[in-house]
Amino acid sequence: MKVTSRLSLLSALSLGILVAMVVAVAWGTQDFRQAKAGYALASELKIAVLEGNAIRDQYFLHREARHRDLWLASLGRAEGLLARAEPRFTGGADPDLVDEIRDDLGASGAIFRRIVDNTAALQGAGERKAVFEELDRRLSSQMLLRGGYAFDSASALVEAWEGRVEATYRNLAVLACGFAAGLALSAILILRHTVRTIRGRLLPLHAGVNQVAGGDLACRLPADGSDEFSDLARAINAMTERLEASQRLLGEEIRRRMLAQARQESEARFKAWFDIPLVGISVTTPEKGWLEVNPHHCAMLGYTREELMRMSWADVTHPEDLPAELEVFERVLAGDLEGYTREKRFIRKDGTILHAELARRCIRRPDGSVEALVGVVLDVSERKRAEEEQRRLTEQLQQSQKLDSLGSLAGGVAHDMNNVLGAILSLATAHLELQEPGKPVHKAFETIAKAATRGRDLVARLLGFARRSLAREAELDLNALVREVAGILERTTLGRVRVELDLAPDAPLILGDGGALATALMNVCVNGVEAMPGGGLLTLRTLVGDGGWTEVHVEDTGTGMPKEILDRALDPFFTTKEVGKATGLGLSLVYTTVKAHRGRLELRSEPGRGTRVRLAFPPCAPAPPSREPAPSESRTVACRRVLLVDDDPLVREATASLLDILGVEAFLASDGAEALARLEAGLDPDVVILDMNMPGLDGAATLPRLRELRPGLPVLLATGRMDQSALDLAEAYPGVALMSKPFTADELRRALG
Repeated sequence: MKVTSRLSLLSALSLGILVAMVVAVAWGTQDFRQAKAGYALASELKIAVLEGNAIRDQYFLHREARHRDLWLASLGRAEGLLARAEPRFTGGADPDLVDEIRDDLGASGAIFRRIVDNTAALQGAGERKAVFEELDRRLSSQMLLRGGYAFDSASALVEAWEGRVEATYRNLAVLACGFAAGLALSAILILRHTVRTIRGRLLPLHAGVNQVAGGDLACRLPADGSDEFSDLARAINAMTERLEASQRLLGEEIRRRMLAQARQESEARFKAWFDIPLVGISVTTPEKGWLEVNPHHCAMLGYTREELMRMSWADVTHPEDLPAELEVFERVLAGDLEGYTREKRFIRKDGTILHAELARRCIRRPDGSVEALVGVVLDVSERKRAEEEQRRLTEQLQQSQKLDSLGSLAGGVAHDMNNVLGAILSLATAHLELQEPGKPVHKAFETIAKAATRGRDLVARLLGFARRSLAREAELDLNALVREVAGILERTTLGRVRVELDLAPDAPLILGDGGALATALMNVCVNGVEAMPGGGLLTLRTLVGDGGWTEVHVEDTGTGMPKEILDRALDPFFTTKEVGKATGLGLSLVYTTVKAHRGRLELRSEPGRGTRVRLAFPPCAPAPPSREPAPSESRTVACRRVLLVDDDPLVREATASLLDILGVEAFLASDGAEALARLEAGLDPDVVILDMNMPGLDGAATLPRLRELRPGLPVLLATGRMDQSALDLAEAYPGVALMSKPFTADELRRALG
């Protein structure tokens, strides 16, 4: 007999017992519900009576209409509850209690209405007020009694129904306990039989199922009976066999899909990396051909992908870089290197050069041979341009620093040479006046004076090289300046060199020193003429450049210069001419002059193709007022007493001798402090010759204090540097004139009048 049949018999017996118990429990439950509903209704009636009594008391205290209305509403609710209770409360003493409550409530309502009417009459009673008050007290007492009776009856009704609820609840509890006991007994009987029956069959099944759940799909459950457990074991064994087969198929499918997904992810990552728009990426073969290139690599070289795939990387490599890269490439193929990094130049499709940094890494087969090479190309053209610009700026800075240093040196040397030449030139020109012309001594002094004058010109060039500012600034027309220089060149070259002008009529004026610019432009032109010993064409051109700058171009058709000479063309004292034929200061002076004008200088030259010099100057700002020194009385008034102030003993002695020859008495001072001391001591000269550059108290510091001592005393400022600061100082004080050192006897005589 199967387990289910035995369980069915036990279940039917238990079910019959349970049905009988359920009927009894249902009857008890219904009786309990009715008792509970009666108790709830009685409680509501009691609460309504109690609420009416409370509202009644509030009315007695306040005599307000709202309490009257509330009491009447409460009376209505209580009467409604009585109407509901009548059909329900039919047994025992319930009808009597309900009738008592109804009578008490009806009497209370009638009394309450009389109280309300009496309250209204009391307000206008007059002399009968005491009668109405007594009536009100009696009515109130009657209503209190009736309210108390109604509450007592309602309380008795609640207690009666409360007892019924407790009795029905006890009955229901007994029935429920019996039902529970029967249910438990049935369950115990069925469970005991089921456990004893199933335990022996279920444990082997449980062990086998756990073994299968643990992953042993080869396990088979025992199925040697005819009951349900044997059927279940056979079904589980069949399911296990199908699961084992499905697992094999699923494993194969998972492996296949994982491989496909990994391949797709790898391809996606490779494509994302390969198509990165920052660098060029390529895959090449050992035969130098391309297997793949990314779009950025194509854009860098200007070819389409199809064009590059038909070429090799050697086809786009600069010919000068190809041998070195082929050598490294062969070392990679030979196994000496796994990769390399180098800077190289590519030739774009349009013929331009791409400066790039290339990094290559090889991919080898298991046998060690190279399968492919992966290359990454980074465009470094901007960096190269920046490095070139930095190199150019560094060279300009070094050139400027070099010129500054040499300028300082030249200025110091020129100052000392001026003092020496001043002594020589002063004495030589003085003695020329004392000697009879034609005599050997006169010729000797004349030669000395010429040599000193030539030396003075050389010193002036050194001072011009050392000058940091312009001697005189004014608005200049570069077209007029170019015409003037061209006229001089045409006269001096005698037609050997043809000079052509190409002048921009709208070239703006510039602010500068006309003499310095004329000298600079002449130096450039002379260099161009000398570069054409067999004749040629010299072109002077003006034009308006970027930003309104005025440019002067000087172009010749001469021999030109190689790069190594062009790089040193602006160096001071550098010359390609024979010793003694040039000083090497020409272009250095031009560079210094252009920089002093806040301009730019550019040289371009190639051997056999001539040279072009480009001078650029900023547009003109409003010109400062003229700085011409005002004429002083010392230039027109003859003098006989001169205070000579100079720190160089040689200059003092030579100038004193010259003054003596000119018939002037000289009083000497070695610096500004000594000169001021002599003036304070009472010295009264006609003129003071004051050196600008002296240690200690120099001319610029001495002049203000001298003016305080002698306001009208004429002063000659003697300086070897006729720059803007000297002009400003002479203009700042009346009676002050400038005199350039070194000076001749005639120049000194004219200055002293």
